[in-house]
Amino acid sequence: MFRDPFMTFLVCFGHFDRESYRLFGEPRAHRQQVSAMLSYKEKKLFVSNSAFDHPSRHQTTWIGQIRDRTTGKIINIFNQIDYILCQKQNKHLLTNARSYAGTLLTSDHKLVKASFKLEKHKLCRKEQHSKRTPKPNIAAIVNKEESQRRYQNTLDTKLSSITSVRKNNTDNSKARADSVPDRLKCVQTIIKQSIEESVGCVATARQNKHNDEELSQLSKRQKDIRVKIQNTKDNNKRDRLKIERNRILHTIRKRQIKLKNEEIEKKIEGINSAKCDHAMFKATRLLYQKQFENPKVEDQEGKLASNPNDILDIVSSHFKTIQKPGKKKGPPNNLRPITLLNSLRKALSIITLNRIRPFVEEYLSKSQSGFRPDRSTADVVWTHKWLAAKTLKEDVIIKISGIDMSAAFDTIDRNQLLNIIATIVNEGELRIIRFLLSNTKIKTRINGATKTNTFISNVGTPQGDSLSPVLFIVYLEHALKEVRTTLPRPIVKYEKEIPNEIAYADDVDFIGQDYVNINEIQETLHKYQLKVNTDKTEFTALSKNEEDWKNAKKVGSLIGDLEDVERRKQLSTAALNKLYHVWMKGNKLKTTTKIQLYNSLVKSILLYNCSTWALTLTEEEKINAFHRKQLKKVLNIKFPVKITNKSLYKKCQEKPLSLQILKARWNLFGHILRRDSDIPANRATRAYFIQYGHKLRGRPTTTLPIVLNRGLIDHFRLHSTDDLVKITELAKDRKQWRELSARIEKAAEASQTVNWDATRQ
Repeated sequence: MFRDPFMTFLVCFGHFDRESYRLFGEPRAHRQQVSAMLSYKEKKLFVSNSAFDHPSRHQTTWIGQIRDRTTGKIINIFNQIDYILCQKQNKHLLTNARSYAGTLLTSDHKLVKASFKLEKHKLCRKEQHSKRTPKPNIAAIVNKEESQRRYQNTLDTKLSSITSVRKNNTDNSKARADSVPDRLKCVQTIIKQSIEESVGCVATARQNKHNDEELSQLSKRQKDIRVKIQNTKDNNKRDRLKIERNRILHTIRKRQIKLKNEEIEKKIEGINSAKCDHAMFKATRLLYQKQFENPKVEDQEGKLASNPNDILDIVSSHFKTIQKPGKKKGPPNNLRPITLLNSLRKALSIITLNRIRPFVEEYLSKSQSGFRPDRSTADVVWTHKWLAAKTLKEDVIIKISGIDMSAAFDTIDRNQLLNIIATIVNEGELRIIRFLLSNTKIKTRINGATKTNTFISNVGTPQGDSLSPVLFIVYLEHALKEVRTTLPRPIVKYEKEIPNEIAYADDVDFIGQDYVNINEIQETLHKYQLKVNTDKTEFTALSKNEEDWKNAKKVGSLIGDLEDVERRKQLSTAALNKLYHVWMKGNKLKTTTKIQLYNSLVKSILLYNCSTWALTLTEEEKINAFHRKQLKKVLNIKFPVKITNKSLYKKCQEKPLSLQILKARWNLFGHILRRDSDIPANRATRAYFIQYGHKLRGRPTTTLPIVLNRGLIDHFRLHSTDDLVKITELAKDRKQWRELSARIEKAAEASQTVNWDATRQ
C-alpha cells in the first residue's frame, strides 16, 4: 500500500451471507442484512470473482447438504457467498478471480483467489489537462473608454460590411432563405471577432491556481521531502524530514494567502476604478441599502443546499399564505400571491424603470398619484379633505363615484400592454420589458405541502419588483383615456378647478355634479381584461346636510377628521395589545428599545395620514392624552405610580402628538404647493377660494383650510386666492418655508407649555 491517496489500492474480502447479482444453487432461507454488502454499491466496489466466466466448480464458494423431505435423499447445495471486492476504478488491473477446492484445512468454504497486476504507472491516476482556450477581454470594454471606442468602431465597420453585402445580394435566393437563428449566429460571431480585434483575449486561469515561481519551487521541495519520508526507515531522520516539510507547508500557505489577497485587491481596485454612476451600481445600492446576514439554506439532513431547484423548494415551503384583510378564509381569491424574484431581476427592473420614468411621467395624467415620485396617498386624502371643506363652506354638492379593480395586476393582457408600451418608450427599453415579462412560472400549494407542477403564465405582471406597478398604471391610464372619451359627464361651472378624477393605482374616483354610469365604465375596462369590483364601488355625496360621507374610506383614511382619528385610535390600540408581552418584560428591554418598537409598530398606525387632520384645540388635547396613555403602557407605569407629562415626554424622548401632527401638516402643505399646479391636490386647494355657491351662515366648521390659517403668523394669512399665491411663492424657497414652519411649531410648543403650567397651578 502507498500513503499517497492517489496511489491507494482498496480490497475487501470475506464471507457475505447475502445474495449478489450472481448466485449458484438455492438461496438460504435465513439471509442476514450484512452492512458491507448493503453499501458496496455506494462505495463503488466491484465483485471480482463473479466477473470471469469460469466453470461452476470455480465460481461456487460454499458447499452444503440438505435432506429432501419427500424422498429422504441428501442433496448437495453449491452457493457463491464469499467474495473479493475491489474499487471499480481499479478493475482494469484485475487479471483473474476464481475459487479452489481441496484445501488442507477442512471447511465447507472454498479458497477464493483474485489476481491483480499492480504497476505504479497504471495505479496512479493521471492528471487530466483540459484545453483552455483564451476568452475575449470583456472587462477591458466595460472599464476603459478607449477600449469601448475601438470596439464600437470595429463593430460598426463589420456590421456595415455585412449590411452592404446583403443589399447587393437581394436577388440571391440563398440570402433570402437565411433563417433568424443563422442571422443571430452571424451577429454573435461578428461581436466576438470585434472584441478580439479591438481589445484582444485573456487566458483563462485555473481556480485557486497561481503562476508563481516561488510557490512552484516550494511545492517541488515538499514533494521531494515527502518521497524521502516514505522511503526512509530511520525514525529520527523521518522526524527531521517531517519537521522540515511542515515548515515548507506553512510557508506555502502564507504565500498562497498573500497571492490571494493581491488578487482580491486587484479586483477591488477594478471595482473602485469603475464609474459609480453606472446604472447597475445605482440599482444594486437601492437593493442593499442595509447589510443583512446571508441566510444558509439547509436540506433535511442539515447539509448546505446547492441545487437551485432544491433551494427554491426549501424557501417556498417556509412561506405562509397571506390573507387579504376583511376577507373570509378559504377561497383562493382571498389570498395574496407570493412572488419570488432574484436580485439580478430586481436590479434590472430598477434600471429599466429609471430609463422609462420620463416617458411614463409624460404619458400619465396628473390625477394618478400611485407609484410616482413625490406622490402618495396623502395627496389623495388631502384632495378629499379640501373638497369636503368646500361643501361645508358653501351651498355646493360634490358627488364622488369610486371604483376599484379585482386582481388588477393578475388580469393584464401582456400583448396589449406591450403594444401600449411600444408607443411610449424606445425599442431598447421595450425589449427589456418584454424579457422581464416572459417566462414567468406559477406553482400552487395545496394544504401547505402538496404542490402542482409548474406552469408558465402569460397573463398579468409579476408583483414584487419596482417595475410591475408602473406598468400597471400605464396600462390603466390607456384604458381610462378611452373612458374619458366615451363617458358623457355634465360640465358645470365649478368643474374647471375641481379635479375630475382622483386616482391611486387601481382606486379611481370620478368627481362631478352627478354620479357616473358604472356600467359604461365596466364595458370599456372589460376590453382590457380589467374587472371592476362591484362590492367596492362607492357613491359619496359631499354636502353640509349629509353626514354619511364622513365615514367614506379613501386609501385607508376616512374623510371625516374625528371619525378617522377614532378609527386610528382603535387600530393602534389593537397593535399595542398584540405586543403586550413585550411591554411586560420590565427591565429586560431598555426604554429606548421599547420606544423604538412603539414608534415603528404602533405610532405609525396611529399617525397614518395625520398631516390631513383638522382638529380643534380640545381634540388635540384628547389625542395627546391618548398618546401619553399608550406611553405609560409601554413603560409599564401603573397606579399608584405618578409621573408628570413633561417628565414622561422627556423619559421617552417624545413630543406631544399635536406638535408632530402640526409639523407633518405644514411639511405636506409645502410639498404639495411645490408640485405641479394641475395635480388634484392643488386644483382642490384653488377651488376652495373660488366662490361658486351661496356662503353658508353660522360659525364655520373646523376644516383643513381654517386650521392652516390659524397656524399662520406675522403678515401671512390664508383667506383668498391672492394669499394662496403668496404662500405658493414662499413654498418654492425651501429654506424660507422651513423657517416659517419652525416659527409656527415653536409658537405652538410655547402655547403648549403655558397650558401645562396653568393646569399645574
